[in-house]
Amino acid sequence: MYRLLGKFASFALMATVSAYAAPGDVEFIVDHKISESEADQINYVSLEKSGETILCGHGGGGAWVSVLAPSGQSKYTAVVAGIRDGASEACWTVLTHEPSKTLIAGETNTHSLLGKEWGQESLPPPRRYETTPHAALIATLRPDGSTADKLVFGNFKKYYRNTFYRGVRVADGYVLAGMLTNEWPAFTRSGTIGVAALWVVKIDFAGALKWQYQLAEDGGDVLEVNRHHYFSQLFELPDGSLVLAVSMGRLAHRQQAGQRRLLGIDVKPQNPGGVLMVRLAPDGKELRRVWGGPDIFLALRGNEIVSLGNPPRSDPSAIVVDRLETVTFDYDLNRKSSRILEIGPQYFSIEGIAVAASGELFAIGTYASRRGHREIALVQITAKELRVLKHFRSGQWGGITRARDSDDFVVARLSTLPLGSPDMKRDIELMKFKISR
Repeated sequence: MYRLLGKFASFALMATVSAYAAPGDVEFIVDHKISESEADQINYVSLEKSGETILCGHGGGGAWVSVLAPSGQSKYTAVVAGIRDGASEACWTVLTHEPSKTLIAGETNTHSLLGKEWGQESLPPPRRYETTPHAALIATLRPDGSTADKLVFGNFKKYYRNTFYRGVRVADGYVLAGMLTNEWPAFTRSGTIGVAALWVVKIDFAGALKWQYQLAEDGGDVLEVNRHHYFSQLFELPDGSLVLAVSMGRLAHRQQAGQRRLLGIDVKPQNPGGVLMVRLAPDGKELRRVWGGPDIFLALRGNEIVSLGNPPRSDPSAIVVDRLETVTFDYDLNRKSSRILEIGPQYFSIEGIAVAASGELFAIGTYASRRGHREIALVQITAKELRVLKHFRSGQWGGITRARDSDDFVVARLSTLPLGSPDMKRDIELMKFKISR
């Protein structure tokens, strides 16, 4: 969950940082602020080979995309749709970026795309859109701010939510991961309940659906996708297969006349779920699924997959953010190694990770020093310690990412809104760093 923090004192461990002999020197090369942006939330960050930074999320009342020059200066911003009586769109991932256009994926409940019949015209305007299903959205944005080629996907029923959260370009199209709401029998007034299944689709470059994969059950339990940033990662392996990781809950149910019926939206207390890693063949067939710990973040590192998270303890009420677990997997999702780093009395709650070509691991998140002051920080995770590289003012994380072909990194975040000022525009703060050897 994105964490909004108040202002805390900024100090801590700078002597430790400077005294540590790192494998590579971290050099901060850009620190830029874009004042009063249209952004309300940043969901995606990428660093292109050209040095441009691509951001997308929600802003200006719609699905918002901003392209930044290598210096951090804004080149252009585009928004799909806009504020209209409660309608909303959001961009969650960028599929491809070219000088003339940017292809995005996310969600929308706009009547112009889904049809006005969902809006119940007798209702007040904001309520009309609450009943409208959210559709998974693909759209093209141009530098002049115009949009084109809008496509919507999903199961359309009132209040249902269908969304694409992650995407990757492959040789013959795009693969997108998200959630698709399906109806299940339940002990509710209506007798049914909408449950968000894990949903992966492949489309060709023309937008035609090639295959889709759904996962709604595991071991006799009904699964439900946790929304938004819990989609940790989706990436393509060298053989064309795909690996995704998503946080899923196991829903509580009981039998009635031989049929499973869900107990509302209660999560199964004895086995609540966790992050599920799934490997799919290039044609969408499931090759393997493996359950990981709660709230882990994945990345590719050489010929392996690495995850970082705050591992649970045997006592479920015990603090877990005072230690970090790094786990490596081979491409078949077989566990290769695991290492737990005890960092107490420091705390660190992870919000995102990035990996250098040498394997060095960087993370962003909420940090608490030995004196208990919480702040937002960029850290490096070594075999022996957590190194704080940069402290930030309070705000909301956007993400961290590495350029595909170099050890250049970018961190993006939004400033915090003062209390009682929801209509104020927020600043985008962009920081770039690189590893020199």
